[in-house]
This record gives sequence, C-alpha cells and structure tokens, in this order.
Amino acid sequence: MTFKDFEKFAIVLVVVLGLVFIGHRYFDTAAAVTSAKVEAAQKVLAQQEQANATIAAQTAAQQAQYASMVESLTKQNQALLSTISANNAALSKQQAANQTLPLPDLANRWKALGNLGNSDIAATSTGITVTDQGARATVNQLERIPVLQTTVDGLTTVSANKDSQIAGLNTLVTGKDSLIAGLNKQLKDGDDVCTAKVKDLKVQQRKKSRNWFAAGVVVGWTARTVAKLP
Repeated sequence: MTFKDFEKFAIVLVVVLGLVFIGHRYFDTAAAVTSAKVEAAQKVLAQQEQANATIAAQTAAQQAQYASMVESLTKQNQALLSTISANNAALSKQQAANQTLPLPDLANRWKALGNLGNSDIAATSTGITVTDQGARATVNQLERIPVLQTTVDGLTTVSANKDSQIAGLNTLVTGKDSLIAGLNKQLKDGDDVCTAKVKDLKVQQRKKSRNWFAAGVVVGWTARTVAKLP
C-alpha cells in the first residue's frame, strides 16, 4: 500500500469513526434527556401518590370518627324512640282509665295535670266543680297542647331533613373515595406508560447503534477496497 492509498484509507476511517461517534453521542444525549424527564415525572408522581395516601388516611380516620358518632347517635335515637313509644302507650292506658275513674279520683287527676290548688276543684255527687281561677289555669294548660304538637311535628321534620343530609354526605364521601381511587389508578397507569416508553427508547437506541456499527463496517470495508485500487 502506497502512502497515497494509506492517506485515502485514513481519511475514510476518520470520517466513518466521526459519524459513528456523532451518532452515538446523539442517541446517548436523547436517551439522557428522556430519562431525566421521566425521572422528574416519576418523582412528581411519587409525591402525588404520597399526598393521595395522606389524604386517604385522613379521610379514613374522619370516616371512622364519623361512623362512631353515627353509631352513638343512632343508639340515642333508638332510646328516645323507645321512650316515646312507652309514653304513648302510657297515655293511651291513662286515657282509657280516665273513662271509668270515680269523680274524686278524676278531680285529683285534673288538679295534678292542671297544676291547680286544692280549693280550685272539687268532686260532687253530680260532677266536678271548678273555680274561675281553676278554669283559667286549666285552659292555659290546654293552650300548650297545640303548640307542643306543632313543635313536635317541626322537630320531626328537622330530624328527617338531617337524615337526608347525612345520607347525602355518605354518598358524597363514597364518591370522593372512588375519585381518589381513580386518580391513583390514573397516576399508576401514567407511570407504567413512562416506563414502557423508556424501555422502547432503549431498544430503539440499541437497534440504531447496531445499524451505525453495521454501516461503519460496510464503509470501512468499502474504504479498504478503495485503498487497494491501483
């Protein structure tokens, strides 16, 4: 091989090596940039997952506290309902007994319910007499009955409305739990996609590196052949 042939071979070899080096540098740089972006995204994802986990734990604690409160209030309500039922039964029994009470006993019952004095009411052989003061006191006591009934009806409505609000809040909490679970799944799916893209990029880089290597071999063989030419 003459010096001129060697010079040709050296020039071709330098060009081939330069192209291979530039190609490798390009793909290495692209992979590094992509990996850095993916790593940053994964850090953000991990932070968000941790934040979601914290929120989920707080929500679970609040739900447990709320469930305990509901259980306690439910027991209290059941006790109140039992008391109301017992009072209603006692009222019906007393009203039935009033129908056959002797007049002196009925007068005493009237006096107790109306908060009357001993001189305000008295039983006679033909009925019960009541003084002017006793009659007015009795009417005043009776005036309270419709008001109390209206109050009871209003409280019953308020209680029913609160039950509806509680049911709505339970539905809202369930919806939020489903939303958090969906967001966590979405974040997980995003992480899987990023990981898959990185793997694909590495595979593509290896393929291109092999192609560049093959091209270098071909060019080198060609250069060697050219160098042998007269």
